[in-house]
Amino acid sequence: MNLKNFFAELKRRNVYKVAIAYGVVAWLLIQVATQVFPLIEIPPGAVVGFALVVKLPFHGACQHWGCVARLTEKQLSGNMAK
Repeated sequence: MNLKNFFAELKRRNVYKVAIAYGVVAWLLIQVATQVFPLIEIPPGAVVGFALVVKLPFHGACQHWGCVARLTEKQLSGNMAK
């Protein structure tokens, strides 16, 4: 597969939009955690753990969105195997 075609396919399936939205929400959650956790006396290591828990599913979310877009296209075109 050509790299140019690969990125065009990602754009067509809106994977870029999902990645940006996930990044913004993850950033916002981490910012809130860094401000709130010290106020309620949660140890500083918990912020790092929280950041990892928020960041780790990023790849899965993008991959899932690409699969959902592909399945939706097949369902709309009537090419689903029954």
